Amino acid sequence: MIKGWIKASDRLPVESGYYFVRFNGKDTSYYWNQDFKQWHKHQYSPKITMPAGLVWLDESPADGDWISVKDGLPEVEKSEYSIDVLTISDYGVKIGFCDIGRKEWWLTTDSDEMLHNVTHWMPIPAPPKQSLTAPEGV
Repeated sequence: MIKGWIKASDRLPVESGYYFVRFNGKDTSYYWNQDFKQWHKHQYSPKITMPAGLVWLDESPADGDWISVKDGLPEVEKSEYSIDVLTISDYGVKIGFCDIGRKEWWLTTDSDEMLHNVTHWMPIPAPPKQSLTAPEGV
């Protein structure tokens, strides 16, 4: 079950891995290195400075939260593209969208990277309602 969005200034992940993050209205994923307590854009990239107002998604989805692509596709936002959703594919759990007309899935990033073998999707939970401010010194 999705536990919700956590302000990075309140609590950091306890395990290394990729996490969905949101800052400045943008959704993406960053890698958290638990050994060094650092965020990275990718697992082997240099550390990054935590963006102001970053929140991360504490998630461990239950089976019942996911929708099989056999049972339906996400709603269409504009033209033939779906809204952004969480997906399960060969890439693991990622934020993506579906080209409904072509039944192709794409990673939601600045790159044009296709997601292969998407089996399930679910809506992205709403961000926290509190205002997000950067902690001092970040």
